Amino acid sequence: MGKKKPAASRGRTERRALDREVRKQLESKERLARLSSGGAPERPIEVATASLVEPMARASRCVRCDGAVRLDEHVVRVVAEATRGIVAEATRGIVAEATRGTKRSLRVARVSCPSCGAAREIYFAIVAPVLH
Repeated sequence: MGKKKPAASRGRTERRALDREVRKQLESKERLARLSSGGAPERPIEVATASLVEPMARASRCVRCDGAVRLDEHVVRVVAEATRGIVAEATRGIVAEATRGTKRSLRVARVSCPSCGAAREIYFAIVAPVLH
């Protein structure tokens, strides 16, 4: 008794498997972009002035196809941010860790790719330059 030959795979099955693999890769790229600097409000790109937001957004690349992106909108968004700080009571000598909510103003550049249509938001925080 000989071994069975593997069934010939159909073209549609192969295309669907390839489509699933491509979709997984694109989702991984988008997830990585959200985790990188500027990909989320928790990780904004720090700039010295608001005039740098639009040129930096236009200089970014599409996460899906690595093409040039188009700046659709540049807005200011206020986000709530939980900050952790150390609170010290000098009279008792007690040091406690506290969490308090603050609001932070971020610049959001909405960009889209003319080639593949992918859209995303890039977050920027304006920080004052440190003077020496």
